[in-house]
Amino acid sequence: MSAIVLSMRLQSIDLPDMNDFLQLARESRNAAEFLYLQGERSRPVAFCYVHSAELLLKGWLQQQGLLSESLRKTHDLQVLWDSQLATSANDRELIEILSPIDPKTTRFRYPSTNLGDWNLEEIRRVVLALHQIADE
Repeated sequence: MSAIVLSMRLQSIDLPDMNDFLQLARESRNAAEFLYLQGERSRPVAFCYVHSAELLLKGWLQQQGLLSESLRKTHDLQVLWDSQLATSANDRELIEILSPIDPKTTRFRYPSTNLGDWNLEEIRRVVLALHQIADE
C-alpha cells in the first residue's frame, strides 16, 4: 500500500463523533502502523506512536470537558493521564510503561545523541492497547 493510498483512506474516513484530537491520534497511529508493517524501525515511527498516545489522552480529556489550556499545551503523558476522571488500574499500567520511555513526547521528535535504550515493539504494544481501550 502506498503512502498516497493510505492518505486517501485517511481522508475518506467519516467520523463525525470524534473530536480533532482523537481523529489525529488515530491518523498518527495509522501512519506509524503503516511504516512499521513496511519494516521501518526508526525514531520517526516511535514518535508517531508516542504522539498518538498523547493526542489520545487529550481527546479523552476533551470528551470529559477537562482539557484546560495548560493541559492542551503539555506533552507530559503522566500529567494528561492523571487529569482524567476515571481510569482503571490496568489502563494506568500502560501509561506507567510508556511515560518513562518518552515522558514529554519529545525523545524521538528531535535529533539527539542521548536516546538511551528504547524498544519500538514495547512502544507499539502499549500504544495499540491504549487505542483498543478507546475503540471499546
